Amino acid sequence: MFRNALAVTLAFSCVLAMSACVPKTTAPEAAPSPATTTTPTPTTPSAQPASPSPSTVARDPLEDKPMHGLIIGDSLVDPYHPRRTDARFRAINPTTGQVVAMRIFRSKPVDENDDFITGHDCAFNDCYSRDYSYHTRIWAKSLTSAEHVGYYDTDDNITDVSAMVPLLDKDAEYYDTAPTFSADNYFYFMREYLEDDGTRSMYYRVAIGSSTPELVLTIEPSDPRDRHLNLLAGTDLTTDIDTGWAQGNDVNHLCATINSSISKDNKCFDLDDRLGIFSYTATDAATRIKVEQGYYYEEKSLYKPYDDPRKYRLFDGYRIIVSPDAQQLAFVMWDKTHTDYYLHILNVDGTGDHTIPVVDDGINGYGPVAWLD
Repeated sequence: MFRNALAVTLAFSCVLAMSACVPKTTAPEAAPSPATTTTPTPTTPSAQPASPSPSTVARDPLEDKPMHGLIIGDSLVDPYHPRRTDARFRAINPTTGQVVAMRIFRSKPVDENDDFITGHDCAFNDCYSRDYSYHTRIWAKSLTSAEHVGYYDTDDNITDVSAMVPLLDKDAEYYDTAPTFSADNYFYFMREYLEDDGTRSMYYRVAIGSSTPELVLTIEPSDPRDRHLNLLAGTDLTTDIDTGWAQGNDVNHLCATINSSISKDNKCFDLDDRLGIFSYTATDAATRIKVEQGYYYEEKSLYKPYDDPRKYRLFDGYRIIVSPDAQQLAFVMWDKTHTDYYLHILNVDGTGDHTIPVVDDGINGYGPVAWLD
């Protein structure tokens, strides 16, 4: 899988959790003046220097095309960092496999004065904007300064969203964390203030390309439980820990596990040894607890590709992806001998399994990550 640039994993980094997992920090001297209203008046961030794509990675004309269809993720060798990779996303026609658009997240050479990057893993591609043109970023100007959050484009040009939001008090202790994108093209993050009587959590959002954030939620005092910023399929913001990282269309329609994918009609899809590829109905958070006992709500086995249940395995941790019309599934699966893997398309009723050709010219394999209309 395309690690570092995109890691879909069950172990999430602490910077995505709604808890104080980074050291307390004190605001820099040049912090903005305190806000006079509930929603702070934004300031314009410092201009970031533009940079062309690295000449060692040629730009493809498809990178300027709109992303639609089945999105396949993989990684390329990073020419500047031998231990890292550049994430690539190809939009393909799900019928023919033809590549119709592409995004490559290239890096720049890093010098000794570059920002300190904390880095984090991506859960369900929450790090990427819906069209895969932007990626979230967390960094600090030094090890003693407050955390900053923002996003960068495919040429590594950065937008510092933290700089747009004034502090409530110039001497406040705080940190910014949990950056993510919503389905309606907003960037969200949480600012946690460390106060004498506890903590205060303030959630902000800003439209991609805008410099005017808005305050959307305040929790004061903050709930002592860990909270997660879970932007569901629409625009709702939920911070209830009971939702965890499960996909859902709203708080009453959540999948039971973090590996499941949800359709627009509230059906979840997953794979296990007992049921093969199966569907079940999304439920509220309370009903999800039953899955710990080995049961899914209205579960239905759809398809077992091989007779031996130990041989049907999705490739390298990728999930099953649901089409926008909720009629087809896409997944990459090993063959019977576990010597090769292929991109499969399957109807949601379990019929019509067939493979789609994909050029495997990256590193660490490939897999579907989204299906856009």
